Amino acid sequence: MTIQTLPLFAPIEEDLEAVVAKMRHAARVNLELLDSALAHVVASGGKLVRPALAIAATRLAAGNVEYSKMISLAASVEMLHTATLVHDDMIDQAARRRGNPTLHTVLNPASAVLLGDYLFAQAAEWAAETDNVRVVHIFAETLMIIVSGELRQMWAQWDWQRAREDYMNRIFGKTAALFAAACEAGAVLGGAAEPVVQALREYGRLVGLAFQIVDDVLDYAGDEASLGKPVGSDLRGGNITLPLILYLQDASGDHWLPKLLDGRRLSEDEVRDVVTQVVASGAIEASLHEARRLAEAAKETLRAVPPGPLTDILVALADYVVRRQR
Repeated sequence: MTIQTLPLFAPIEEDLEAVVAKMRHAARVNLELLDSALAHVVASGGKLVRPALAIAATRLAAGNVEYSKMISLAASVEMLHTATLVHDDMIDQAARRRGNPTLHTVLNPASAVLLGDYLFAQAAEWAAETDNVRVVHIFAETLMIIVSGELRQMWAQWDWQRAREDYMNRIFGKTAALFAAACEAGAVLGGAAEPVVQALREYGRLVGLAFQIVDDVLDYAGDEASLGKPVGSDLRGGNITLPLILYLQDASGDHWLPKLLDGRRLSEDEVRDVVTQVVASGAIEASLHEARRLAEAAKETLRAVPPGPLTDILVALADYVVRRQR
């Protein structure tokens, strides 16, 4: 089985193959249409960053963990992520993700909701397969944080005047919480000492924040073909992210600002104009500077973690996150 992931994950590629195999096996619910839809979702997966974090953290702990339990944890993390994407795409009315049609366009919104729920349930079952109460607690708490983050984002639509701290809280719920949970749960499952558990959780949080900031930068300055979606997608949905926040703080000409704040959907010409202005400003580099700062802070947390090939993966991942192009 070949999987599409990052070269830096080569030392744990067999583990990631086992995760993907488990997820593909779960994409069968004995209803032909649903089988096809779930297989479509699983096949549209990304680079497996989150399950890689769970595997690396578990192996770093060097505890005597059953292999199947580690794979169940990693699969649970990725399936939870997949479920959130199904619901996110429907909420955002996104037509494509990673170049593929989104599930609610392949089926319909009602079916997408139920299939997302099915994926959440499957993720929870796999978390329970670890037979670790703390891991299950981390899973449940993270799911609540993710939902809270989505609600924060919905309530903050078009509101550029919210502070940067509010944006950071939103992206913690949207992205970083699951990165942190993958690291924390892996360390717990592996039996790591509590200082190592907390160091890995903090590493995941910081890398997750950097990851989402770069995502938000690419939504303005990325290549549409590589992204698999149009640039300016966040802006079309009224999602005010760090590049726009920083641009508006320094912008001298904001003739289009009242149109943005009245909550109506911008025209395509207006979206292109805003994207052009943000890209031409210093906001993109300022946002990337913040992402790089967070990635460096993440690497600093690894001083509390035993050195070795698995720690090297985490260091390389922090570097990759801030230089990626999609």
